[in-house]
Amino acid sequence: MKVRCEESDPRCCAGCHELMPKRGYQHCAECGHVYRTRWHLLAVYRSERWQYSRTFPGEYGLLRLLFGGPWRPSKINFCQCCIHDF
Repeated sequence: MKVRCEESDPRCCAGCHELMPKRGYQHCAECGHVYRTRWHLLAVYRSERWQYSRTFPGEYGLLRLLFGGPWRPSKINFCQCCIHDF
């Protein structure tokens, strides 16, 4: 369950205003977003790519969605919440 928080809380993500756990797989230094596991980061990345492909379908949109981009969470080098590099 996602919990909304106030910006004065140090565990609050500045991008999505959700309460973040203290520890996790990846931590964004810019907005404070924490990805709990590497698979959570990959799932959020895939979800963002899916939303983009539906908005801008273009040629071979589904093929680029399925076969394009990184398959390893360690290859994702930016925060999905604020687009800041890790």
